[in-house]
Amino acid sequence: MSKKFQKVVVIIMLVALLLGSLATVLFYLI
Repeated sequence: MSKKFQKVVVIIMLVALLLGSLATVLFYLI
């Protein structure tokens, strides 16, 4: 695996985590 690809995967995982926590917060607020 190239380092560039690894960096993209890490960014995607971080974004997915952020979206997941945002969805959880919204779910509890609503």
